[in-house]
Amino acid sequence: MPDAIQCGRFELHPDERQLRLDGQSVPLGARAFDVLLALVERRDRIVAKSELFDLAWPGMVVEENNLSVQISTLRKLLGASAIVTVPGRGYRFALPIASQRGAPEAMVSPRPEIAVLPFETHGRDEAYFGDGVTEEIITALSANRGLFVIARHSTLRYRGSTCTPKEIAGELGVLWSDHFDASDEDLFGVQTRVAAAIAAAIDPRVEAVEIDAALKRPTSSPSAYDHLLRALAVMHHFDDGGFERAGELLRHAIELDPAYARAHAQLAWWHMLKVGEGRGAAGVEDGRLALQLARRATELDPLDALALSVAGFAESVVHRNFDAALDQFEQALSIHPSCAFAWARSAATLAFVGRGEEALHRIGVAMRLSPFDPLAFAFCTTAGAACIVADRRDEAVNWLARARRLNPSYRNARHLHVAALALAGRLDEAREQARALLNVEPMFDVATFGDRYPQQEPHRGQLLDALRRAGLPG
Repeated sequence: MPDAIQCGRFELHPDERQLRLDGQSVPLGARAFDVLLALVERRDRIVAKSELFDLAWPGMVVEENNLSVQISTLRKLLGASAIVTVPGRGYRFALPIASQRGAPEAMVSPRPEIAVLPFETHGRDEAYFGDGVTEEIITALSANRGLFVIARHSTLRYRGSTCTPKEIAGELGVLWSDHFDASDEDLFGVQTRVAAAIAAAIDPRVEAVEIDAALKRPTSSPSAYDHLLRALAVMHHFDDGGFERAGELLRHAIELDPAYARAHAQLAWWHMLKVGEGRGAAGVEDGRLALQLARRATELDPLDALALSVAGFAESVVHRNFDAALDQFEQALSIHPSCAFAWARSAATLAFVGRGEEALHRIGVAMRLSPFDPLAFAFCTTAGAACIVADRRDEAVNWLARARRLNPSYRNARHLHVAALALAGRLDEAREQARALLNVEPMFDVATFGDRYPQQEPHRGQLLDALRRAGLPG
């Protein structure tokens, strides 16, 4: 029986995109199904209308009436009380769930939860600057093991929002404390004061040594910091030259401050993206540079969780040194328990070595920490890879299809989606997607992909065989 979510007499089958009543399929349109699945998966909280539009109509501009129509349809099927309207905030699924199988396990945290919203930069046109300040404060707060801190990416969607802090807190399911105003005359001093004030207000037991370490100035060069922030703003813009620009900015940041650990870590990640996506001919050299830069970052700052996570991922992809990689991820999480990047990259590494169920748990934690992450396509890709090795093949297809919808230019999702379709026995679809892949990547070669992608046996052979059965060369 396919994995299902049971609500009384109803069963929701995400893999088959079906709603069943007493075992019989109920006709339901694609948009209504997407809205229902989104509400059920987020039944522990209110789901904002804007979030439902993003999930059911990704990348599209539609009138609000479209959502009202789908909600009305679902209420007619499930009952008027199945979906509750929370005025001014959104909707919440109200039916009891008997069971849910087949989804990554999310973490329900017993710790106080907090989100830091984007800072507005009055007098500046560059939003990246306020985003950078936000990220530094989040990093500092995460030193407090008593807090569950929502990742920066999931709060950026509220930049310019008319929602009140209380409304946003309800959407994210977090604790709201206060707001702060400051100038950028002493940028790092501002970050220190804000993070310390929040931590003290929420949990006065925070250990001084931890917060002091997190609040130290990341660089003595404001210009180097500015270059890093500019790079982060365009790091994942693969199709418009932003990605290459990010590499240039990060190299310049290191020239301005050779002891800047975070710049080394981000440039290492930039090279890892080149390796993983097969972007550029110098794959071996990119791998060498990624590992070198990541190791240098951890030497410069042994307490930087991002640096440790990038170093761990480089170890797993470049050297296939998975035990050392997992040790570094655990070290990163011991320093920064709310580091979504560490949870997500460790999930990918566990999938590489065939530990699919553990990988699904970890990617579920990452999704909880960063529920609105603009890099959700990468999280979905990791979930798909984990499902492949866990022999959840239909689920893998769904996760990878979702990743492709979120970012059609992300090559890794495209490759794995073809393989997942073939493994699920959907060869006609796999071959169709393989032809589409070759239209945009005419030089794709299965053997070259196998050399680059660090999947271990026996799943490596199954993955490459699936790609070949789909009609891809090599």
